[in-house]
Amino acid sequence: MGETKPEENIPSLYFYPSFQLEIKCPSCGFEASVALKEGLNRQMRVGCRKCNNKFLIKPNIRKSYRKPLEADGYLSRLDMTRKTALKIAIKINDISADGIGADIQTARLKKHNIILGETFFIAFHLPKREKEIQAKGKLVSIFESDSPNISHLGIEFDVLESHVEQKIRFYMM
Repeated sequence: MGETKPEENIPSLYFYPSFQLEIKCPSCGFEASVALKEGLNRQMRVGCRKCNNKFLIKPNIRKSYRKPLEADGYLSRLDMTRKTALKIAIKINDISADGIGADIQTARLKKHNIILGETFFIAFHLPKREKEIQAKGKLVSIFESDSPNISHLGIEFDVLESHVEQKIRFYMM
């Protein structure tokens, strides 16, 4: 491939994101994949093709692919290397290049007064890795889980150190 000269006309490439929706009926468990003409940014009532049950769905828009991960982890308002750092236990469910999804006991969430927009230090282990991953992230979502007394947290990573980002991206492959 040759070098592009500044005066050359470079064609534009247009592409569109896929608006594919995976829906599972809470009544019968039937799963369907639906193609949308445009993005979904609000709650919507849908009907199951198999049992005709009507139910609400709400979008959970993701910036990047998430991979399931079952790992114990910790949140802390202070750097984990400090002896005075209070470690709050979480259970990590999924990970992406942008952040993690984790569950926390609702009582623990309230006890430690965890609120949206707060910044935390995060520590966890990736499978088959001895060294602990440490990152800094911002709490961007909190919602009730399907499990009783459990809340789900969405934490977006701040700028990751290059070696941490490399380990996460390698795990995502």
